[in-house]
Amino acid sequence: MKVENCSIIGEGRLGVLTGATFSTKIEQVDILDSQCENRLSDHGSNAGGLTGPLYRSVVKNCSVKGGNVYAKDCAGGISSSMSEDSEIIDCYSTCRIEGITNVGGITGKVN
Repeated sequence: MKVENCSIIGEGRLGVLTGATFSTKIEQVDILDSQCENRLSDHGSNAGGLTGPLYRSVVKNCSVKGGNVYAKDCAGGISSSMSEDSEIIDCYSTCRIEGITNVGGITGKVN
């Protein structure tokens, strides 16, 4: 699947494809030139180029090309954050990622 030129601006657990993701397998998704920005609240946590927080989930063979991700806390190129029992396999991101704490190219934070 391909998602192109999408803009997600809000608050909460945001991702271009999904927000908070529980017990899910996501494969072969490409996000192109999209943005995910958590700017509407003082907290502004959790924004990911593909998904919000991952719980007991697998993301495999996915990419985020171009675009922007912003959150004050937990900003990641693929997922905003992930639990220890989640996996991100053979994925990459070339998006611009901005934040203050827990910022990463693949995931912002592992819990």
